[in-house]
Amino acid sequence: MSVQRYLPLIVAAALMVCGCGALNAQSTNKTMASAETTMAPVALDGYSVVSYQQRAKAEKGSPRYATVHDGQTYYFTDGAERDAFLAEPNRYLPAFDGWCAYGIAKNAKFESNPRTFKVVGGRTFLFLNDGETNTYDLWNGENEQRLCRAANANWETMTGEAPLAHYNLAAGSTVGIHGYSPVAYFTRGKAVKGNPAYAATYRGVTYHFASRDEVETFKQNPSKYEPAYGGWCATGMMIEQKLQIDPETFKIVDNRLFLYKNDAEVNALHVWNKGDEAEQVAKADGYWESLLGE
Repeated sequence: MSVQRYLPLIVAAALMVCGCGALNAQSTNKTMASAETTMAPVALDGYSVVSYQQRAKAEKGSPRYATVHDGQTYYFTDGAERDAFLAEPNRYLPAFDGWCAYGIAKNAKFESNPRTFKVVGGRTFLFLNDGETNTYDLWNGENEQRLCRAANANWETMTGEAPLAHYNLAAGSTVGIHGYSPVAYFTRGKAVKGNPAYAATYRGVTYHFASRDEVETFKQNPSKYEPAYGGWCATGMMIEQKLQIDPETFKIVDNRLFLYKNDAEVNALHVWNKGDEAEQVAKADGYWESLLGE
């Protein structure tokens, strides 16, 4: 299918997006499990959200293995999948509330087909595929990192969520601190690479941890463990710049996690330690607050 043929669909949907906030009743990608009004609607036509990631397949779940989450019924292929979902629902729920990822990247909301998906950076992306238009092919024909950045930014605007565009995230995903555990800096006094199997999301950013205990510790007080300045270099914030970090170069300042750039050009922690820390924190805090207020 040519892109030209698809352009009218993008234009038409873009005209509709201005008036949409939460998902409307006709575009929720969910069907009623039965005529009984007392039963929560079934999400994704009954496809298992866990199978996308654990088995790399679109698999129909069974009502035998079902659970209700946030007003929707999810089906799974077995009890193990259901238990995995109950332990970490945010890990498995499709990105962009199940809307077509390509559409969101183009600032439009298209209904998705639960059989057409791709796991990108640990997130499940669904795509429009109605026999005429397959946005999965369009997605793969463009630069994925650019599409992810556009989709994330557009989704923040559509939903009014925190400005993730200002956070230091892995390319094409919402993973913070390059996958290092934010809890380990405090409890172990060192940088420890996390495991995607142990993940939690806070303010839209996904963090990886070294163990399930660390996940639980984080969930009890996430604001304590999240890195300052969205994970950007603290010295960079002080001079009003977003500088990339070395996740193994850090400092705990007034019970806050500060990360620093450290490469062949500069060790920003050394620069930081030569200045007046209280003054530097005030400058960094001020710049970060100005970014969030844009």
